[in-house]
Amino acid sequence: MSLTACRTNNAPEQSITDIAMRGDDQPATVRGTGKIVYNDFEGGFYGIEADDGRKYFPANLSDEFKEDGLRVHFELQPQAGVMSIVMWGTPVSIVSLTRLKE
Repeated sequence: MSLTACRTNNAPEQSITDIAMRGDDQPATVRGTGKIVYNDFEGGFYGIEADDGRKYFPANLSDEFKEDGLRVHFELQPQAGVMSIVMWGTPVSIVSLTRLKE
């Protein structure tokens, strides 16, 4: 019996999102750029879609940033063990969020 594997590297050489790791290999913070997106399911909610395609569900997004398509720079803290009825993105808490000029 012969076993062969083929590997395709479709990942970008450098990720736009920067992930700082804690000592226990868990992400401490995630920094990057992306946009605010409104999702019209599960009762409707806002999320952050990073430029590299990763999706984040912020628990503490203030009303001033609830604008579909708004470009932002973010620093987020992933929330391990958090459960939500929204089955979209990684649950996070916003550390900082800044509007980007278009």
